[in-house]
Amino acid sequence: MRLQTGVSSFYTLFKNISYYSDFDDVDYFGNKKVISALRTTVLANFTYNLNSNTQYFPRMTASFQGPHQFVSIGTNYRKSFFSLKETALHAGANLRVSNSNTSYQPIDLGLMAGFEILNFIIGLSYDFGLRDAAYYQKPTHSFEISLTLIGDYDNEGFICPQF
Repeated sequence: MRLQTGVSSFYTLFKNISYYSDFDDVDYFGNKKVISALRTTVLANFTYNLNSNTQYFPRMTASFQGPHQFVSIGTNYRKSFFSLKETALHAGANLRVSNSNTSYQPIDLGLMAGFEILNFIIGLSYDFGLRDAAYYQKPTHSFEISLTLIGDYDNEGFICPQF
């Protein structure tokens, strides 16, 4: 098992302009001179090798900016073929949760599938809008096609992987 973690901060030294007057009235668009709140994002990803050709990746991402919070939890599965591990199938699901005025609510359910060959992943992702389905009886949908270069790296580098 391996653990990968990360932390990022946005608007730390140079704050962007916010279009909201304050946190209590997010629909106000009159005064555009209010500074954005600091945004912090943390993430964690575990890598479990179930066997020499199968991996399981549970993950979590959380982002905080002023009164707004966003959490995404999910898992991916990777099944490689052949001994060279250059070809693999990927599948995964995630749930995005956001805070409202009183509680946290699920907002999106995402499903993904991909095919890896020679350090590239061709992926398909589908997001189903749970919040819109619950409140408006019309869910929002999004479909994404992606091409990802995995890269060739040595994970035994000092502090960081070496590419």
